[in-house]
Amino acid sequence: MWRRRLATQRGTRLGAGPCRRDAGATTTRMIDTIHNLKARLAAGALWSRASVEDCLARASAAGGEGALIFTRLNADRARSVADGLDILRAVGVDLSPICGLPVSVKDLFDVEGEVTTAGSSVLRTRPAATMDAPVMARLKRAGAIIIGRTNMTEFAFSGVGLNPHYARRRMPMTESSAAFRVVRHPARRSV
Repeated sequence: MWRRRLATQRGTRLGAGPCRRDAGATTTRMIDTIHNLKARLAAGALWSRASVEDCLARASAAGGEGALIFTRLNADRARSVADGLDILRAVGVDLSPICGLPVSVKDLFDVEGEVTTAGSSVLRTRPAATMDAPVMARLKRAGAIIIGRTNMTEFAFSGVGLNPHYARRRMPMTESSAAFRVVRHPARRSV
């Protein structure tokens, strides 16, 4: 749905433009969107709080994939940080190019006060982190708004995205697709 809205805002058809396999083009489109969001924040056409509310609404929408993607949402903390950054921006303070932008992080990095499971049920009972991982501390200092933690494969041992301990994400392939057969049954390659 968000792709359709983005395509409509840009005046293009969904699917038109660079091929999805062209990583450079996809990255350029994503960064262009980040630049546009940052420009809207700088111009006062958008507030960080509104951006966070939009992200939280999408993440918790009934029938959406937020429950499959996020293992934890930090709604209250994200709103509080967004309000503080909006006040700073109103008085002319901009901490960095990512200041005020909402981000999500994999459940692989320590966030102070939260249990880092790395996608494993074995680590659920572990004590909460007493300090942020360096990358998390840098993101926070730069003004990024961490809205939540996302699902991942157990201990980041796979690029497929399957995790038996948490909700299974929908895969963009079905049993009838060639990609599924290659992943599920490597010996049966289809041509």
